[in-house]
Amino acid sequence: MYANGQGTEKDTLEAIKWWELAAEQGLVLGQYNIGVKYDKGDGVPQNQKEAAKWYQLAASQGYVLGQYNIAVMYEKGDGVTQDFKEAVKWYRLAAEKGDGDSQYKLGLMYSNGEGVLKDDKEAVKWFQLASEGGNTSAKDELDKLSNKKSLWKRIIGIF
Repeated sequence: MYANGQGTEKDTLEAIKWWELAAEQGLVLGQYNIGVKYDKGDGVPQNQKEAAKWYQLAASQGYVLGQYNIAVMYEKGDGVTQDFKEAVKWYRLAAEKGDGDSQYKLGLMYSNGEGVLKDDKEAVKWFQLASEGGNTSAKDELDKLSNKKSLWKRIIGIF
């Protein structure tokens, strides 16, 4: 209500107060929303460690957006020690629930061999799922992999 001004005037500080109360009681949306506020520095000082803490709690309860955001933090090393394997773990959990952004990022991890062994076949699988869900970046990656494969076929054909 306070965050969007629904039924009352918009009041970010009041929204944060209620989200913190909810988060401390284990409510996933409170945890996620407080994570976002710390991540962006919206109404609170920006604090990546604090954002990661709240995203991790939301992610551990199976909240897809929390899983995606904590994966991004592990991938980049924002607020946590960079850990590609941990990023893959969280991307996979969200990707298996149908999150297109997580499917795309998991495809990139396989394509680049970050946190997993490089595996173009597995990358294609995740890019395809993301692309079917409308992720245009995943479609671009599929095109790149297809072009790379046909280039290798032509090179091998020469020899």
